[in-house]
This record gives sequence, C-alpha cells and structure tokens, in this order.
Amino acid sequence: MLGVGSRDSGTAAVHFALREASVRNATLRAVSAWRHPGPRLGKHQSLSGGAREPAEQAATSLLARALEEQTPLFPDVSVERVTAEGPAAKPLISLSFEADLPILGARRQGTLVGLELGTTAHRALHHSACPVVVVPHAVHTARATG
Repeated sequence: MLGVGSRDSGTAAVHFALREASVRNATLRAVSAWRHPGPRLGKHQSLSGGAREPAEQAATSLLARALEEQTPLFPDVSVERVTAEGPAAKPLISLSFEADLPILGARRQGTLVGLELGTTAHRALHHSACPVVVVPHAVHTARATG
C-alpha cells in the first residue's frame, strides 16, 4: 500500500512501492485522502455538499500524477487506486490490517540528515497493524562541502 499526499507524492516512495509490488508479485494499492470542505459562515456557500466533487476529483488527479511516470517502468504491477474522505491517517491505518507493507514518503530537511515526518506519518507509524516503510525524498538543496 502506498500513501500519496499532496506534499509527499515524490517519485522515491512511488518507485519503492512499485518495485516492492513487482518483487512480491502483488497488487499495489495507492491511497489518497481528501476532505469535504465545511461550510464557511458569511460566504453564502450551499450546504448541499456541492464542493465534494472537486475535492474528490483533486485526490483522484493527485494519484494519477504521482503514478504516471513510474507505472510504465513496472508493467507487471497492477495498481488499485483508492480515494477516501477524511484525515489521511484514517484510511492508511484502516487499510494496514489488509496490507503487507504500507509505504509513505517523507521530506528531508535542508541537511543530509533527518526527516520531516508529518502527523500522517507519525500516526501511521504508531497505529498501523504492520510494519511501515518511510521513504525519504531526494535531497536537492543539500550539498556536501569539502
């Protein structure tokens, strides 16, 4: 299972997840969460829920963008795309009971050491039903000095 979020849809985690699915001869479940925007007082928004579709479509589009470059490299891997309404950690934890290996991305700080784990990664690490892999993004701003 691969968690794809707006900040961490980097190619390192996607590539790792596809490679693991290929090695394991497994289907990769790629998950992206979305939130239904609540009504804002004074903005005259309709309470009918009309904003749901754009939010859900954005999550679907995010999955497509995250996977489009890497999936052709692994033609043997079947990818199941899942969008779920609510906080991102909720479907990741829930689906971890069916998963072998949840995979998440994490940003590196401006140096070569340390990761910035957000609340979703922290919750997944602490509450998943199985081991979780956190794949760091490539460092573009850090340089070794010599």
